[in-house]
Amino acid sequence: MAQHFYPLVVSNIRRETADCVSIAMRVPSELREQFLFVAGQYVNVRSRFGDQEIRRSYSICSAPASGELRIAVKRVDGGQFSQWANSLLREGDLLDTTPPDGRFRYVPNASHARRVLLLAAGSGITPMLSILTTLLETEPLSQVTLIYGNRRVRDIVFKESIEDLRDRFLTRFQLIHTLSGEVQESPLASGRLNAEKLRDVFSSVVDPALLSDVYVCGPSEMINECVDATIAAGVAPPLIHKELFGAPRARGESVAVQSAASNAEEGAKVTVTADGIARQLHVGFRGESILEVALAAGIDAPFACKAGVCCTCRAQVTEGTVRMDANFTLEQDEIDRGFVLSCQAHPTSPTVALSFDTR
Repeated sequence: MAQHFYPLVVSNIRRETADCVSIAMRVPSELREQFLFVAGQYVNVRSRFGDQEIRRSYSICSAPASGELRIAVKRVDGGQFSQWANSLLREGDLLDTTPPDGRFRYVPNASHARRVLLLAAGSGITPMLSILTTLLETEPLSQVTLIYGNRRVRDIVFKESIEDLRDRFLTRFQLIHTLSGEVQESPLASGRLNAEKLRDVFSSVVDPALLSDVYVCGPSEMINECVDATIAAGVAPPLIHKELFGAPRARGESVAVQSAASNAEEGAKVTVTADGIARQLHVGFRGESILEVALAAGIDAPFACKAGVCCTCRAQVTEGTVRMDANFTLEQDEIDRGFVLSCQAHPTSPTVALSFDTR
């Protein structure tokens, strides 16, 4: 299924830190239903720079109940879109945006009494602010702890918004800032958010046996350490939800879907279906991914990060076999059902059929 972008008017730009802005977009009444979202989800945005189209995924930081669609964009060295958004984007401009998507989500229930742990580092706070606000404002019986790691105080994104929530919900919201670049009086507030820090949290602040859910969002190393430490503390893996921010550096699994590798060197006949239209392509066993070949052939396939992180390019293999260079987002049950990240996928059999229409 092709991605559908809608030109939304930028209604407000707010400077959150020296290198991060939050951007609100006005959703017209006729698109309200399509742009309904769940806390934790993201949108894809796109812009053209000369002859180049760039697409990026950004998490929604506003709560669904707010009626606002707001994302945060942190400036990244060498990041063309993020630098443009932080420096040149203006209120009143149009920003091509897809309806919300994503499986990192928190669905509230007013009758639930949950104990939730949120672990965020850097810009990983973006979906967490939506989750945090939603939980506190719609689940009066639930409690939440947020551990938020940054280098310095000035790097804390949404600092005022988070502390306002703490002041409003003192008995239900526990906030711990931990800074790696500034020494704090409390050892718990100093240093990186990693496995060692989390073990200290579990031994002194949060009882892991009482946790209903754990949400983790940040760079890959932080996620890997925190997930391992949380499991080691006795939290069942299905209760741990993770979202990778930034370029992946570890744990990208090379995965074969439906096993079997071909010894042929030249490539495969790959039938790609998008929006009900099937096209046959020649894709090498090495080199360009199936997504790259499809895009070059003019197929309007969905994509954003092209790094195996955002899951926008997910497709289902219905015939043949493929391998993925890396997988940072698909769960094993999805792989078992033939789903792949097409930006990481290469054929391993002479013929392959793959559909973007099964989402």
